[in-house]
Amino acid sequence: MPVKRKKVVLTIQQKLDMCASPKAGMSVPAVCHQYEIGKSTLYEIKASEEKLKSFVIPHSGNPGLPTAKIMKSSTYSELDAALFIWVRQLKENVTIIGAMLSAKAVQLFPRLYPNDSTEFGPVKVLHGDFIKDIACHRSQFKER
Repeated sequence: MPVKRKKVVLTIQQKLDMCASPKAGMSVPAVCHQYEIGKSTLYEIKASEEKLKSFVIPHSGNPGLPTAKIMKSSTYSELDAALFIWVRQLKENVTIIGAMLSAKAVQLFPRLYPNDSTEFGPVKVLHGDFIKDIACHRSQFKER
């Protein structure tokens, strides 16, 4: 009876590295063994290499990119940018919590999207990954 392989969720960076491995002389079975995936998964990832690269280029400044596992952009990119600017302007000793981000998003949303009738749109957008990105940006700005 074949052994069932556990599900492996790779980061976008790992997928790009995986696409470059066979070009660097690494065999397909070796790459599959290293990342614990099947050949068909590797071929699917290689087929989507251009899509991966086109996602990475505009997001290259995002400190959360190396750990990102899905290619999903925000529905409200202007709101994201405004919140990042707001976080940068806060004093360093202020702790940012999700409720603060949500409140600021609700305040900014009607100004940025006056024709959007979505009720509480930003609150739906603010999820764990967004808050992690804010935290990453926050730590990056403290180093400067």
